[in-house]
Amino acid sequence: MLGVVGRMRSTRLVGRVKETDELRHAVELARDGRPAFRLVDGEAGIGKTRLVTDVVCDLAQPGDLVAVGHSVAMGGSTLPYGVAADLVRDLVRQVGVDRVTAEGGAALTALTATREDPSARPRTPGAITAGFVAVVERLAQDRLVCLVFEDVHWSDDASRELIDHLLRGIGPCRLLVVCTRRTHDAPVSSRLQQFVAELVRHPRADRVTLQRLDGDQVAEQVADILGRRPAPSELDRIVALGQGIPYLTEELVSAPAEIAPVGDVMLARVNGLSPAARRLVHAAAVGEGQLWHALLGRACGLPDSGVDGAMTEVVAAFVLEPDESRERYRFRHALLREAVLSSLLPEERQRWHRRWAETLAADAGAMPAATAQIAVAHHWWQTDDVVRAFDAAVVAEEAAESIGASSEAAVQCQRLLELWPRVPDATSRTILTRQDYAWTARGALLDSGGWAAALALAERELAHPDARADPVWRIHLELSRSDLAQQLGERVRKTADVDADVEALLAAPPDSNLLTQTLVQYGVRLRDRGRLREAERLFDRAAEVSAVMTAPELLATGSPAGVATATREGWRVEAVRASQEWAGGFVERALQRLSRLQPEALSAGFDGLDPRIEYAWFLNGAGRHREAAAVARGTVRVIEHPRLNRALWVVAVAPLLEALLALGEWDETQRWLDVAADVQPAGISAEHLAFITARLALGRGDLDIARGAIDCIRPRTSDDADDVGGPAIWWHWVLAEVAAAGGQDAVARKELDAVWAGVGWREMHLDAPWEALVLAVRLEADRPAGDAEARLAVVRELAAEMNKAGDLGVAWSTQLEAELLRTAGSLDPGPWEATVAAWSRIGQLHAEGWALVRQAACQVAVGLRSPAGEALGRALATGHRLGARPLLDAVAGLARRARIDLGLEPGGPGSLPLTGREIEVLRLVAGGRSNSQIASELYISPKTASVHVSHILTKLDVHTRTEAAAVAFRHNLLDDADRRGPRA
Repeated sequence: MLGVVGRMRSTRLVGRVKETDELRHAVELARDGRPAFRLVDGEAGIGKTRLVTDVVCDLAQPGDLVAVGHSVAMGGSTLPYGVAADLVRDLVRQVGVDRVTAEGGAALTALTATREDPSARPRTPGAITAGFVAVVERLAQDRLVCLVFEDVHWSDDASRELIDHLLRGIGPCRLLVVCTRRTHDAPVSSRLQQFVAELVRHPRADRVTLQRLDGDQVAEQVADILGRRPAPSELDRIVALGQGIPYLTEELVSAPAEIAPVGDVMLARVNGLSPAARRLVHAAAVGEGQLWHALLGRACGLPDSGVDGAMTEVVAAFVLEPDESRERYRFRHALLREAVLSSLLPEERQRWHRRWAETLAADAGAMPAATAQIAVAHHWWQTDDVVRAFDAAVVAEEAAESIGASSEAAVQCQRLLELWPRVPDATSRTILTRQDYAWTARGALLDSGGWAAALALAERELAHPDARADPVWRIHLELSRSDLAQQLGERVRKTADVDADVEALLAAPPDSNLLTQTLVQYGVRLRDRGRLREAERLFDRAAEVSAVMTAPELLATGSPAGVATATREGWRVEAVRASQEWAGGFVERALQRLSRLQPEALSAGFDGLDPRIEYAWFLNGAGRHREAAAVARGTVRVIEHPRLNRALWVVAVAPLLEALLALGEWDETQRWLDVAADVQPAGISAEHLAFITARLALGRGDLDIARGAIDCIRPRTSDDADDVGGPAIWWHWVLAEVAAAGGQDAVARKELDAVWAGVGWREMHLDAPWEALVLAVRLEADRPAGDAEARLAVVRELAAEMNKAGDLGVAWSTQLEAELLRTAGSLDPGPWEATVAAWSRIGQLHAEGWALVRQAACQVAVGLRSPAGEALGRALATGHRLGARPLLDAVAGLARRARIDLGLEPGGPGSLPLTGREIEVLRLVAGGRSNSQIASELYISPKTASVHVSHILTKLDVHTRTEAAAVAFRHNLLDDADRRGPRA
């Protein structure tokens, strides 16, 4: 043996000068009030924790706060908020529970509460995350706060979302966040990969990667441990076996020379322990993360005196070490724990899992209540006792829901589904049915972003006998499968027998919220396919079932979850009723119906988002865009951060984008789109954002951006010939707009024909059907085709069936009539004056601007030059405000032809073919900012900043950033601060 007693580690970092400097720089940034995030990468044993610990401790000053949280893999699973809870415990230890509760709210203490406290349960899925960010931001105002998240490769979804929210939501403060991650042999999931990719591309974040030490560095490390230079033969053995990994080098220095395999080297220190100490180590390997002194003793079955002696021996052998609180223990290194686990036989592991489950169930001690219940379920899952595993999963699912851990709730529900056929009396062991858990699992997977897993679950459940025995359940699963396939861009399967499904749903007893939901979903699908009579029957039945499920006597005696579900389904029925009233022309009645739901929805918090989102859409549809924007902003604020629920956030922000686009708040629209691009939505959510991007780009004349936005979107494939509405129709309409803007009239007409052929095109998204009709008429007015009359006849026929109720419907129908008169050669400005007034009334600036141009053209033609000049002046101002290049070109062209002096001058932002957002970026480029600095100042990702810069270079027809800066100088875009260059 080479080692010296008690000296197991190198006393200093070896070969880490560059990495140390990078972390030191991050500490300096944070101390200056600029939050910094660092991901320390490297394979197991490479020295990630040692680097972070030594650098942070070396630079710590009196008053600084350093908190550490550890992720732990437990039986192939992870505990929800596991690393976050560990870190919160460290914060509580250092600043006190009262300070944490005062700054972060009671929900945050649910992570550390040793007994269940209903008042501490988070009211929304983001309550814990929001509370954590609040307490950290407040603590970091007057001191340096360093948060270390160890082993994020083992972290759960909830903890990673918390880190992400901290990265993007934290304001100016003295905060350093360091995450360590094992590479190479660490478990890799798509979510972890996405988390890491998004983390390192943020302007506040950077990656520090540790490489293996070379031979000279290993020799330096060994000499530092031994206090002398090793003999060449000794060094050769260590270099060959340790392969430049510092931890293995330390182990080899301390191990007998005759032990060769690295795993045996690590186990040598365990094998040399007494039987009681080895028993404690074996128990600790299975129960890592729960190693409070008393808990570990009870799990081992050792008396207090025996535990104390064994623990002293284990710590002295450098197998376990106390954590920062000195209240718990952990393995000195994860590799050592893995070696111990691998040495246990399967039967031994099962016995230890059973011991831990029994110990935690009897008395979890200082372990948080919800976490203990979930841990018990994880341990029983690793045994062969299916009944206890089942019972524990029932409790754990409720515990996961109590702390807003959707992904963990989904895990437990799916385990229950797997165990159900193996437990003879499963139905009597829980108040919920197997279908209830399948339904809950689907919802939890959707809440946590697991769409692919939810689709797989629907497929499995459709093959289960329950689906064959219960037609409502089967239909619900088929609808779910169809919707999820649509979201994921996969092929949508044809519904087997619509008529039979309708009759089965109508005949089902009114005794479940599932029936209400299925009736509404199926009814909407039939309505969108034009089968209005069947849809009405399903909607009427949904209202009857909802009335039964929301009866006062049921709500008074039902469970909280059941009441919440019944209430949500009731809101869904009300929204359908509102849409029926809307279709009948009763716009105000529909708005009043939804308005009555808002106080209840507001008080419901996160659960009340659906009726608020619906209300915002209806307000937009009525032309009340400012009200819609206010409601939508409030809805988005409830979610608190896009990544708390990406899919729902995109759904909630969509009506806000529509309102802002309509109101001409295009720069704000672009800012929201930039955030949405960083969220990276999928499926229909991504398509919807692409359509908004394309429409904004069309308004500003950015045809390349518009084409790029829709180029990757194609109509989804479907086995159902009737299922051709929605995104496919939007796609054809926007393609027609892009083609027309590019002068490809034949292509535009072909795409419009595809719109008319689609089933349910009148139910398209808000303005879409009207814009398609107006585009068709505009093409024939500007550049008529040979079959113009036939096409106009089709438009008149379709327009007669459109809903003209509400101010928005009035505005569109007024413009369409004016466009039809233009095709007939009418020069009467009156219809266009009415159109201008209609658009002005609801605040749609862009539409008003184009109507002013048409009005001015008619006024010029009949000799009304002065009114024409006034109209063009208003349109010019609108074009400059919006950055609407096509509108500005139309104004300038008409003014030039009519010899109307509008005072148009070269120079200034309005004369550049750039959007408002691109002007902002150009100013920063001219000021010398890099893409990362631009991203930081505009709160976008470096990738988005790079896209903006590329578009600017293309539009200005320049090749370098220097040439773009010269354009900015010529157009006087820079103020004095910009001319001085980037800020330090």
